[in-house]
Order: sequence, then C-alpha cells, then structure tokens
Amino acid sequence: MSEREKERLARAYIRAIGHHLGVHKDVPAPDVYTTPQIMAWMMDEYEVLMNQSHPGMITGKPLYWAEAKDAEMRLPEEEFFTVREACKKLNISPKGTYAVQGFGNAGQFAALLHEEILAAEN
Repeated sequence: MSEREKERLARAYIRAIGHHLGVHKDVPAPDVYTTPQIMAWMMDEYEVLMNQSHPGMITGKPLYWAEAKDAEMRLPEEEFFTVREACKKLNISPKGTYAVQGFGNAGQFAALLHEEILAAEN
C-alpha cells in the first residue's frame, strides 16, 4: 500500500469505530505493522471527529508527542522491575520457559526481559 492509502485506511478505521474509543473507554495501541505515523493519523482523525484535543487517546504515537515519549521510555523499565519484584515477592525463580503473548512494543521487550532478569540476579 502507498502511504496515502495507509493514511486513508487508518482514518476510515477511526471514523468507523471512533464512538467506541476514548481515554476512559478504549485506548488503541499499535500492533504488528502499525507504525507511529499510522497511530498519529488515527489520533488526528479522532481529534477531528471529537473537535477537541485528546493526546492520551492513542498510544504508539511518534516520539515528538511528550506523552508517548514518556510512556515508551518507561515501558521496558517498568516491565523489568515489575517482573523482577513479582518473582521475589512470590518466591518464584525467573529461570524457566515462558510464553509471551503478542509481539508489539511490549511483547518484543518482554521476550528479551527474561534474559535481563537472569543477568541482574546473577
């Protein structure tokens, strides 16, 4: 697909489901092959539909959105500490085999997290 076709599709998608979305309802997040630019088009279309700014309504926007930058920078760190501390509290060894559901931004990091926890524990 061309960039223009991707933009038209992203905007049409938000027009179709926008009434189901919102910060206090459902916040879309990127998935496989969804780029920060596509997420920006979707957020822009949602703001046009609502006729007001909603910067927290969509995750995975380009890093020049301060909220997205802060969230993306914290995600790996938060996952690491959460899993490490949960293992300690539950007296569970991080060693073993694990399944990771999804392979978006969080899933990609979670798949590598296991090795980092083991390295930190040694």
